[in-house]
Amino acid sequence: MITVALTAGALLATANLDPRWVPVLQDMVTISFQATAIGALGGLAKLFFDGRREREVQQNEIRERQHRYINGVVDASHRVDNARLVLRANRSVRTWSDIVNNDIIPARTQLRQLTHDLRNWTEARRPVFRSGGSIADLLEDMYGYLGALVDEYADHKTRLSEFQSAAENAKGDDRAELLAQTWDGIRGLPLFGDYIDDGCIYGGYRDRYLDVLREMRSCLVND
Repeated sequence: MITVALTAGALLATANLDPRWVPVLQDMVTISFQATAIGALGGLAKLFFDGRREREVQQNEIRERQHRYINGVVDASHRVDNARLVLRANRSVRTWSDIVNNDIIPARTQLRQLTHDLRNWTEARRPVFRSGGSIADLLEDMYGYLGALVDEYADHKTRLSEFQSAAENAKGDDRAELLAQTWDGIRGLPLFGDYIDDGCIYGGYRDRYLDVLREMRSCLVND
């Protein structure tokens, strides 16, 4: 269209042009420039809507990632809390081993992976949450606490397993007494005793969990 307009303009500038062609050439110039302008506006509109659609896709991806991380933190913490209730209900070394291997260790691994992901996204300058650094710090405290529980279990499981075996082989009052001693042995551990009784140390873990959720969910509300 630009070529047509330029050609028509050149002909209009010709000195010996037949006057009968002037209106025709003028219309050609006008139509050509109008078509060019419409095409340019259409291109700009396409760029605008494509950019907007791309931003919406990116925002949706971030929002989905945010929900996935929030659900991951909630799931891990619920497993730890539920495991505490299971241990209190069964009061045995076997249950103690089960909840450590099936709940506490997987929950710790899950929190550690979430922390790793958040730090990687932040370092890549594509943070999932505005306060990704502080959230990652809180998550580190959480999985550090769970790691300490695992270490305490590893240090004492053999000794308390021997109590459990002796209790299972005993009868009558001796059996009941040995089972009670086994349970007292678990509850006497600094971290697991506090965990079982919902003490201050476990309360600190729960506080960090609530702080993480508060930080994460505030991004969902305000972004």
